[in-house]
Amino acid sequence: MRTRFMLPCLLAAALLLGACDEKPARQAAPAVAVVDVTRALRDSDAGKAGMKFLEDIQKDMQEEISRLQETLKVKPDDEKTQQQMQAVFMAAQQRMQMEQQNVISRLNDMFQRVLEAQRASSGHTVIVPAESVALAYAREADITDAVIAAMNKEKMDFAPVAPKPESPAAEQPAPAAKPAAPAAGDAKEKAPAAAEAPVAQPATGK
Repeated sequence: MRTRFMLPCLLAAALLLGACDEKPARQAAPAVAVVDVTRALRDSDAGKAGMKFLEDIQKDMQEEISRLQETLKVKPDDEKTQQQMQAVFMAAQQRMQMEQQNVISRLNDMFQRVLEAQRASSGHTVIVPAESVALAYAREADITDAVIAAMNKEKMDFAPVAPKPESPAAEQPAPAAKPAAPAAGDAKEKAPAAAEAPVAQPATGK
């Protein structure tokens, strides 16, 4: 499983929806600013940290899958290893989705907060994403550098939110059952009977 996680593109797609809904501020100067969402997420410290976090998780999962693949090369018909491979692969996919959603959600919250602060402090009426809205704009309207600088002032650490998938434990053979001890009654029945002494015969006088 070697899936490339294009974090900037994923984040840009998620964040563009929120950016397009930006409403003009009341009594604000009629000015429009433009931000390159993909570049802001790719070049900001928070975006780089999120990318590295996901890449490290992917690397750990790939090592486990590679180990099982090597086992299958030696024993291609090993049904137990095949089942382990399937279980680990499915668990890895589910975990990766959860981790991606967490990274995107946290970066989205921070990005929207920085954009609003930038809009309020600069007096912009609206901030639009360069990727999907602006067809042409003046260079001075691009505030991407300012947004990246503001994002870099906020420290963001990422921690796993989903448990690490583990390989199913190999089935251990059940210990052999110990033979049951014979009952006391059975022991008596099976014990050999004691030899009976011959009965003495009385002497016959002649």
